[in-house]
Amino acid sequence: MNSFLENFRHTNKDTPKLALYRLWLGSDIDTLKCLTLAGGDGTWGQLHDEYFLAEGDTAKLKAVLSGLEPEYGKPLFGEKGKKLAPISNRPMPATVIAALKNLPHAAKTIDKP
Repeated sequence: MNSFLENFRHTNKDTPKLALYRLWLGSDIDTLKCLTLAGGDGTWGQLHDEYFLAEGDTAKLKAVLSGLEPEYGKPLFGEKGKKLAPISNRPMPATVIAALKNLPHAAKTIDKP
């Protein structure tokens, strides 16, 4: 399982970019499980009980994260080979499940022809 934040054009490398996310895994819409443990390399961690990926100039990124602290708390940074404490196990929102179930039939199952 992978998740990444990528600047394919290689422009504005110094501009801070921050992606907050949660992932659900499984082979069927009705049995998806929330990913609660993660590891990786690059600039990643946990913020407000979610994972984040970030890139950009270190000082500028630090300023963005500092501005988020009053509302979202202090970010916890991970590093290669390190796992942070688990985030909470949340169910996928019912509206997302309903939207997935309304996708064309071919997209309703994962890894099945």
